Amino acid sequence: MRRYSYIRLFLNGIIILQIALISPLLKAISNSNSTSFPKNKINLSKPTAFSKRLNIEKPKVVIIIDDVGTEMTHFTELMKLSEKLTVSILPGEKFSKICAEVAHQKGFEVMLHQPMQPKNNSDNHIGSGGIFVSMKPVIIEKILAENVSNIPYIKGVNNHMGSYATTKQDVMKATMKVLKEKNLYFVDSITSGNSKGYKIAKEMGVKALKRDIFIDTQSGYDYAVRQLKELRKLAKTKSVSVAIGHCRPDTIRALKNTLSEFEKDGIQISRVSEVFQE
Repeated sequence: MRRYSYIRLFLNGIIILQIALISPLLKAISNSNSTSFPKNKINLSKPTAFSKRLNIEKPKVVIIIDDVGTEMTHFTELMKLSEKLTVSILPGEKFSKICAEVAHQKGFEVMLHQPMQPKNNSDNHIGSGGIFVSMKPVIIEKILAENVSNIPYIKGVNNHMGSYATTKQDVMKATMKVLKEKNLYFVDSITSGNSKGYKIAKEMGVKALKRDIFIDTQSGYDYAVRQLKELRKLAKTKSVSVAIGHCRPDTIRALKNTLSEFEKDGIQISRVSEVFQE
């Protein structure tokens, strides 16, 4: 009997200990029903670090419109589209300067569309201010610098044609030397699979991108729409995608009717320079 008394005392002691431990917790729970704890308020109207991070990771698309400066009719229609597009202007054309002025005023980014020698041609049909493989580096530098200075608001350069010139290391080094000095970026139009433009730009410290998709290598509205659809698909697989089109009626109409689809797909249309700022 004495042994059972010891066991009873031991069990009672455990019960008392449990009550002593649980009682403060029960009291805290009881108090929580009548006391409001301080809460961290989140201002949803201001971007948080997390929301900023999400914005940075949003896929971006750069759309460059080439061959601007030769006329005003199609250009005027182009100016009615999103100012997030980038226009690339040919040097020495009748409307080169006025197109640069108007585009800048409307918020578009301006590039120089630098004519360069293609594989199948060595004459001057590439346009005014063209660069040829036979030129010495100092001449290339002079021509490019003049083209840049003659068109206002230029932030970068891409090649017009150039399937031959862009494969030549000396030509590309002379080109990048000027861009480096003037703090301009380079977009390699990739008119040749052997282009050295992008590679040399990166080696020489010039900010650079390269073209992924041509919107209108074939004529027609339907083709341009299909290419823009392909661009949206591509954009979902990489952080920055680059498309190049031309200042043509079908291309402009296709852009007008499909640009909203990029936003619906969570894709951000960016000016070229905006890509380098992040």
